[in-house]
Parts: sequence; structure tokens; C-alpha cells
Amino acid sequence: MQDPAQPPRPGQPEQPRSEPEILPPNAQGRGRGYDPDAGVFVYVDSDGQTRRVNVKTPGPFTIIQILLAVALFAAVIFALILGALFFLIPIAAVSLAALIAWFYARNLWSRVRGR
Repeated sequence: MQDPAQPPRPGQPEQPRSEPEILPPNAQGRGRGYDPDAGVFVYVDSDGQTRRVNVKTPGPFTIIQILLAVALFAAVIFALILGALFFLIPIAAVSLAALIAWFYARNLWSRVRGR
């Protein structure tokens, strides 16, 4: 085993700084004020500061809000696609009509000139 005061040699994984505390599901003594329905607690260490983050399971109201937001987003995308389609259909129809008219006029002009 390597001395924790020495940096790890290249190519070797870094040793954990502390041992994780593994508690069984029905363990008592988790501290006062423990709420089993509170969710998952995660301690985040960033910039030298440790903060406690509480991650809870979403309730029914939150799930309904998320589903409504997703449905609203899908409706906006659908409306944009439908609007683009309704905008492009007349442009395509006018372009096709102009192309047919141009070929017809070119054919008629070549008959008039006698070629």
C-alpha cells in the first residue's frame, strides 16, 4: 500500500480520500430530523466548498407540469413546421405554374419564328 502523503505514481489510480459510508436500508441513527421520504442527499465538493444537495422524487403535480411543458414545446414545433409547409406550398405552386408557362411560351415562340 502506498503512503497517502505521497502523490500517486503515473499510471496508477488515485486512492480514495475517504471511505464511503454504506448504510443498510433500515438503519437507525442517521442523525436527528431524518425524513425517510426526503429523497437522496448528495454532498458536492466544488471550488473547495462542500454543499448539501437534496434530490427528491418528483410528485404528481411536477410530473404533470413537465408533461405539459413537453406538449407545449411539441405543439410549437408542429405549428412552425405546419406554418412553413403552408408558406411553401403556394410558392411551389406558383413556381411550377411559371415553369410550365415558360416551357409553353418557349414552344409557342419557336413555332412563331419557324424553327
